[in-house]
Amino acid sequence: MARVVFEKGELDQYLSLCKEKMDMSLPQLAQIISVERHTLNDWRRGKRLPNLEKLTQLSSLTNVPLPKMLSEKPEHWASSAAAIHRHELYGCNLTHADRVKAGTNSQQRRREYPEYYASLGCNVAHSFALPINRSNELAELVGILLGDGGIRPSQFTIILNAVEDKQYSMYVIELIYKLFFYKPSSAIRKGTKTLTLTSSGTELIKYLLAQGLHIGNKVKQQVDVPSWIKENGEYSRWCLRGLMDTDGGIFAHSYVINHKAYSYLKTHFTNASMPLLSFVHKTLKDNGFHPKNKQYRKVWLYSQVESKRYLELIGSSNERLLKQIRCYNHQRGDVA
Repeated sequence: MARVVFEKGELDQYLSLCKEKMDMSLPQLAQIISVERHTLNDWRRGKRLPNLEKLTQLSSLTNVPLPKMLSEKPEHWASSAAAIHRHELYGCNLTHADRVKAGTNSQQRRREYPEYYASLGCNVAHSFALPINRSNELAELVGILLGDGGIRPSQFTIILNAVEDKQYSMYVIELIYKLFFYKPSSAIRKGTKTLTLTSSGTELIKYLLAQGLHIGNKVKQQVDVPSWIKENGEYSRWCLRGLMDTDGGIFAHSYVINHKAYSYLKTHFTNASMPLLSFVHKTLKDNGFHPKNKQYRKVWLYSQVESKRYLELIGSSNERLLKQIRCYNHQRGDVA
């Protein structure tokens, strides 16, 4: 595609004649020769060298002869350094379709030669080792994402307490790395105790969607646990662990009756999605617990014996929950 140089003002006059002949606006002229409106306008104003092929096409359509050309320039009419300068002066003459195609080709080359493009300082898509088989660890991550996670088209995040969940955040990072050989980024929101773990990559998100997770607001969608987890008792326990470690808690309930102090452990899970509450309730019941009815968006284990048994059977990866029972045992003089 040759670039053409006209006398100053000649192209502006030519385009005005074309508009008058066709009774069209400048954007309409741009449309019929498949260029962007702002591109044609930049040609008119002399900010960019116009494309001779497109102008010849316009001349054929309008029967308006082109003005006298001072010179022609080939597409690659300068060295790389000069080309950069030319781009600064005249911008890009590609159509939207051309730019989409160029971007697609560029991304394909980056996928084929990631080390080379990374060495140039280019952004390169992350490479993941996606699990072939489902596992307890994957079921636990699903529980974590259903609890404190959020999924977008190109990334997922897990939001934790930067203080109370500090050790747990390290566990989650290791869990993600173990599953995908990818280390998520972590950041604490300024002025808060909010810690956000972010994992980016469209291939990663496609994989999670294939496992039954969903993009968007979990409460509005009333998300549920994927069927492959619910149909497997072991996976259900690991998913329950992930849910409880993020949206659950174990605490000492203290009260006084007749001037005598009492204290015992309680366990609860809190969530606004009824399917998740039902899953937690059913999984606890299937494992011999006696959970109380889903009230105020919570599922309870009121029995201290069952709270301790929960940690023995289901377990926890979150130091925040484990610390509660150790503190309780210490206060009572029990062996931790």
